[in-house]
Amino acid sequence: MEQILIALLAVCALNAVSSHRLCKFDSDCDNLGDLICMKSGCDHGVCGCSRGKAARFYGSEKNFLCVDIKKIGESCSTDGLGPLGVCGASNSYCNSETNRCDCNSGYVSVWGGERCANSNPEVGPSGTCSSSFDGGSCNNFGGSSTCQSGSSPYSSYGYGNGFLSMYPSCSCPQGYRTNLRNDVSLSLGFHGKKYPTCEPILHDELCIVDADCLSPTMVCRNNKCACDNTTHVPDYSKMNCGVAVGKDIDCGAVSDEVCDGSSGLVCLHGTGFCDINPNMTISKCRCGPTHTESGSSCTEIGTGGTCYGDMNCKAISKNAICVDGACQDGAMTVVFNMALLCLTLAVTLQM
Repeated sequence: MEQILIALLAVCALNAVSSHRLCKFDSDCDNLGDLICMKSGCDHGVCGCSRGKAARFYGSEKNFLCVDIKKIGESCSTDGLGPLGVCGASNSYCNSETNRCDCNSGYVSVWGGERCANSNPEVGPSGTCSSSFDGGSCNNFGGSSTCQSGSSPYSSYGYGNGFLSMYPSCSCPQGYRTNLRNDVSLSLGFHGKKYPTCEPILHDELCIVDADCLSPTMVCRNNKCACDNTTHVPDYSKMNCGVAVGKDIDCGAVSDEVCDGSSGLVCLHGTGFCDINPNMTISKCRCGPTHTESGSSCTEIGTGGTCYGDMNCKAISKNAICVDGACQDGAMTVVFNMALLCLTLAVTLQM
């Protein structure tokens, strides 16, 4: 489970806008035009465009150019090459009459032009819902959310979002909670974009009852998801608990054993997370991408710590990012964007 999670994160972080040429330095991408070396959590990556831009091939002389990804209403190039920008919102196109991004027929602009949806307003988890404008349905953002009455604090496990709410809210299923996270994909993602989603409640996160903790190996203790067996530890994903396995010890063969995630360990093939040609017959507990080797232990990368890419910074928060080789906490940005999202929903409801 841990190996699959790490692999998916690595694939997502190096997605689509790359040329799939491996690199260690920007200079390794020089003959590809504008492309630079984009890294995820290791000292190697692939040649691609930075977040907020898309790669377009301009021929043998110019090679690749990185052009701006545009929102609905912004200027764009109808030829698809994008000197004025390319439309990045889902279900959008560049209108040849206005040279501006527009939504396809049957869709409307939402989220400040970052998305084209087939309903307006498009309601995600924690958003206010009402049968008067959306039939009581809620959009699925990574986990189906349903419109729950605000009058009942435990209405169909809606208390996670609608507890004592004055208005009905879209609530994530039990065992999940609303999160506002940044887009980990480098393709078709607006710079700094955040979006609401339903994500599993993890070890040491807020809970009310045992059922809020999805794993059968966890219970709700003192309003935090904890290992049911107090001698057990969480794994790296914080979604399961088991008997702790230490650093550089074989892993994956015994079902109730987990690499000690609280110590930054994850079960990996080969020599570690950054092994690009791992020996698949070897699985040992190694330091995960959010930690560095420190003798016989792993040291968590904190704010200001050295990083190659965003993945190295996720121990700080899910929205922490790597800027100029140092981790920065994106929490304040998330708070601001959450306030902006709430304001946008409030204004939309009054219109």
